[in-house]
Amino acid sequence: MPISLLKRVPILINLNYLLIAYFMFASFTRYLTDPTNVKLFFIAVNVTNGAFLISQILVRLRRYLAASTLSTLGILCDSLWIGVLLPSAGSADLYRLAVYVIASCVVNSMLAIRKRQIIIYGFLGYAVLLLSTLLVYAPRSGGFNGEIRTVFITMTMLYIPTMVVLLFTNKLASDVIQIAETEVDKNRHKAEALNQLIKNAKNSLQIGKTLLECADDSKTRGDAINTAIGFIKDAARDMSGESSCADTANKEVVTFADEMQTAVHDQNAFLEENSTAVTEIMTTIQNIAHLADQKRTVMDGLLGKLQEQEHGIHLVIESFERIRASSGEVLSVVSGIFDVSEKTNMLAMNASIEAAHAGSSGKGFAVIAGEIRKLSQETQTNTEAIGRALSRNDDIVTQATVIVHQYTDKTAGIIKDVQDTFNAMEEIISGLGEISLGTKELTAATGNMITIAHDTGERVVDVARKVKAGSESVARINEFACQLDKMIGELSVDFKVIEGALGQVKRIGEQNIEKIMTLEQEMDRISAS
Repeated sequence: MPISLLKRVPILINLNYLLIAYFMFASFTRYLTDPTNVKLFFIAVNVTNGAFLISQILVRLRRYLAASTLSTLGILCDSLWIGVLLPSAGSADLYRLAVYVIASCVVNSMLAIRKRQIIIYGFLGYAVLLLSTLLVYAPRSGGFNGEIRTVFITMTMLYIPTMVVLLFTNKLASDVIQIAETEVDKNRHKAEALNQLIKNAKNSLQIGKTLLECADDSKTRGDAINTAIGFIKDAARDMSGESSCADTANKEVVTFADEMQTAVHDQNAFLEENSTAVTEIMTTIQNIAHLADQKRTVMDGLLGKLQEQEHGIHLVIESFERIRASSGEVLSVVSGIFDVSEKTNMLAMNASIEAAHAGSSGKGFAVIAGEIRKLSQETQTNTEAIGRALSRNDDIVTQATVIVHQYTDKTAGIIKDVQDTFNAMEEIISGLGEISLGTKELTAATGNMITIAHDTGERVVDVARKVKAGSESVARINEFACQLDKMIGELSVDFKVIEGALGQVKRIGEQNIEKIMTLEQEMDRISAS
């Protein structure tokens, strides 16, 4: 509903009730003073009051222009009834009529919805005043002259400015209403914009709350990340320390492998010398057998003495058997060294795997280093056993040499009687053949030992090479751990900067929420007012 109707409809309703009450009361009061002459006026006024009741019905039907027009006609008719139906006593009644007409014009200006209603009513009201004067008051007063004319002219001069003032007042009211409607439209647009602003503010409030929740969640996750960074930093430092220890252990293993390689090389040289000596012994035995075969005739006389020396020959055989046993021990020890080499090779492979998967722990290097130490001790034990076995071989060979010398000395004394010991010499030749066969077996075993020793040396070299490669990998891991520790330190500093920024965002979000809530409360207060 427009503002003009919004303000005039309540006035129309209230004035209808007021006019009904006023005209009923006024007509009834006048009727009591002169029932005979005022009866027709009383009836006409009460009939006219029906127009006000109908006007109220039209208002309820939202027919505001028709209701206003009907109320205007009711006022005009009541003014006409005052002029033509009431008895007149002179110029005073004309004054009264003019005042009623002017008052009805004022009331009509309050009831009128449109400007032309005021103009039309102004002409109709003046027509009522003119006709009542000419047709009623002038004839009853002896014509349009004297006081009647003066009153009419005076009231006309009053009526015209009154109508002009009412028109200007209506125009002013219309302008004010138009301005008010314009301002209402502006205020409506402002209110819509303000409502949109409030919606945006509420959205911003929700965004601010979400931002705060995100900031809190980011802080929680930041704390977890910071803790994880600290844990990674500690793990990197531990890995760096363990890598350093593993590097030191690998260097020790490399040193031990070099020493073991030297020992194996020395052992190979000794075995080669031993093999040469055995070969020379076998050659000597073959020469002796050949010489004995050549001197068979001479040795026929030595048969008896050679029988006495049979026991010495058995001692020689036992000595060489001991040599074979000692060689077997050497072979067992070398086999132990071979096993140790295989274990060392496997551990080196494990060390390489651990180096590839070192990751954050790197604890496998400590285990490998411990196992390498154990293998080192076992290797030292086996090496000592090799030394002892070789020492025993040396003693046995020395003892065999003494026995052979004794045998040679006895043989030199017996050569003169070789003819008597011919049959014994045959047995000696047979025994020398067996000794030659045993010596060949010993030589073959020694050759196998040399081959195994060479293989062991090559494996030791391979182990040393792999351990060196593992040491280089450990060194790279150590360098990476140092770089990782440095990068984690820089990341920790950057993360602290991010935490500071998140804290500032949270403070700004809280301030924005407070301001938006204050603005919302202020807007609610304005809306309520």
